[in-house]
Amino acid sequence: MSASTPKKNSFFGGAAILTASVIVVKLIGALYKVPLGNILTDAAFADFNTAYDIYSLLIIISTGGLPVALSKMVSLMAADPKHEGRRLSIVHCNCLERAFHVKELVMKQCRFGEILISDTGGISTVYANDGGIVVAY
Repeated sequence: MSASTPKKNSFFGGAAILTASVIVVKLIGALYKVPLGNILTDAAFADFNTAYDIYSLLIIISTGGLPVALSKMVSLMAADPKHEGRRLSIVHCNCLERAFHVKELVMKQCRFGEILISDTGGISTVYANDGGIVVAY
């Protein structure tokens, strides 16, 4: 029973970090958009909102295939018998949510001994741009 307790604690701890991160991002968004609305004229702010809506749509379209790619990557790891009992390292570049998503997929399909999540340092951005992840075992 004590073996499942650390997993539950780490899951809830990760979920708490993720929730706090989302709240911080929403607050930062509000902090820049409200003053921006006060600084710009109504026409300029309308143009900004239109451009932002188009940008959001393009981001959604460009990342549409990402869940399939992540699932395929996890399936390839699960098919490799050498992964069992090893340590998996998931390194993210400003995308903690995606790192936790990959961790959940891995926990369902693989038998790693330990899964670590960390953020990238300066040199790692050569391998993963903003929003990217690097997975190694």
